[in-house]
Amino acid sequence: MAASKYKLPIQVITEGSPAFLKQVNHDDFRDKLLPTLKRAILRNPEISLEFTSHLLSRLSMDLSPYGPELGKIFGTHLVFKEEDLIRIAVDGTKMMVHQCSDSTAVEELINHYFNVLNGSEGKLTVITQRLGALSDIGALSYNQVSGGSSEALTHLVCDKMVEFLSSEIHEGTLIHGSVQMRLWCVKLKTSGQIPSSLIDRTKDISSAKNVSPLVKSAHFACLNAALNETNIEQATDLLSMIIPSAQKVI
Repeated sequence: MAASKYKLPIQVITEGSPAFLKQVNHDDFRDKLLPTLKRAILRNPEISLEFTSHLLSRLSMDLSPYGPELGKIFGTHLVFKEEDLIRIAVDGTKMMVHQCSDSTAVEELINHYFNVLNGSEGKLTVITQRLGALSDIGALSYNQVSGGSSEALTHLVCDKMVEFLSSEIHEGTLIHGSVQMRLWCVKLKTSGQIPSSLIDRTKDISSAKNVSPLVKSAHFACLNAALNETNIEQATDLLSMIIPSAQKVI
């Protein structure tokens, strides 16, 4: 099915093969299934990429050992100009990482997608490409890493995202980047410190006249998402800057 020349209904996987796919083990996936999927995507990504995404979501195994390799497959298609392929690549990343619990694998994925965003797979000259790369970074937040490792990954994403946004001028990209960063900040809602990069950017843009109210609002939403009982004091000093700026947004 993966090598089909015709686009198959997703129901073929969602309804026809779940029991079989749940029996797939690491040896089967590494030696048989993954090589077949890679060849199929290389030949015909328009047909095989979405099929692969849904197939991965039906496996009953931790995909961490294969996460970086799968991430390269999905990341490659973010540089395409076809919006449908970009959307499928983002959905595929989300389905794949939802079955990754190893922090090292997720960290490698984060670094890879930020590299894609910064042009490692080719310069992203079209806005939809850049938005797609940002969406993929947001999709990585659906990983299954827990505890202190999860907090460390969130800090890594915020540091890299703030660095990217600090040199960005397109309003839509700035807002979308903050929206994706917020998906990571939510993971700090119960515990964890606010990333210093997030605090520094709050200080930088609160009174900045060249930053639009919508961009500020999107960033403040990230800060709000990261607040919890253990880190609230970190934000106390920011209130005197945020409140006047927020009032202007309203």
